[in-house]
Amino acid sequence: MAPNDTTTSLAKRFPNIQRWIESGGHVELGSDGYLFSGGRLMRRDKLVGETSDGYYTLDQALEDLERLAIAHYRSQDGGRT
Repeated sequence: MAPNDTTTSLAKRFPNIQRWIESGGHVELGSDGYLFSGGRLMRRDKLVGETSDGYYTLDQALEDLERLAIAHYRSQDGGRT
């Protein structure tokens, strides 16, 4: 699938989420109907990390998930990320 403007801008805003997905991981985002209820970094059906609950916007949830991905990569590569 060729990238479009939306996927390109999301990749620029959230490069570590993109790196996570391209390396075989996936993300989960939830909602309780009123708030985004957090996100998860998953790999091979195992939970690698989870954000907190209660985001009012999708942007907030993705920003926290990006921070979680950064922390994961730093822990894996000795802080070089």
